[in-house]
Amino acid sequence: MSPDQEKIAQWLAGRSASLNEAYLSALRCLADPKAPGRAQMICHAGRDLCTGLQDLQSVTRKERADTTFILREVDSVWRNEGLDAVGIADSADPDSGAEQTASPEATIPRYLLTLLQRLIEEHRRGDVNQEEQAAQMFRANDPASANRPEAVQPLSREWVSLRRWFIRYAHFNVQQNAPEEDELLQNFAALENFILGVIRTFYEGMEGLDEILREANS
Repeated sequence: MSPDQEKIAQWLAGRSASLNEAYLSALRCLADPKAPGRAQMICHAGRDLCTGLQDLQSVTRKERADTTFILREVDSVWRNEGLDAVGIADSADPDSGAEQTASPEATIPRYLLTLLQRLIEEHRRGDVNQEEQAAQMFRANDPASANRPEAVQPLSREWVSLRRWFIRYAHFNVQQNAPEEDELLQNFAALENFILGVIRTFYEGMEGLDEILREANS
């Protein structure tokens, strides 16, 4: 392990044996390119480390956005209005005039439009919730950072994006879904930089946040 990795392992070991095991397991897989299921195991550990780091920082879990319930309503109205039978052009490009003129426009009831608006709003609420939780994590050890939205906001977005990336590749599916090696190494290194930044923030306050911001922008 590098000195920084030893620092991460030591910090995690003092707070969660389980998260430390996840980190060490990921390091072993990183060191063995021939390990079965290597990418998925690393991403699974990365996902759990992201969630666990927020838990260690006592981040408040917010109610999850629920688009499934609204989608069921949309599906019911869609079927009742007979919209399955409406031909839709293959092209989704609004500027492709030839394809669009070949398919007549369809009208939808106002209630269905309201449901679609609710669906979009609920989806956006999920994004906001995740960014708020990330911001809470970065502010946990340093209340002064509440006055530094220019530092916390971009970090929150980077964190949410990174966490989603690990989730995307964390599962074993019938068809292999593995990231490129360079992308895997880059994102795990980004996670380590975030953890190091949280450690620095824990001990050094705003200097730690500034260091995370520099790493995220490099």
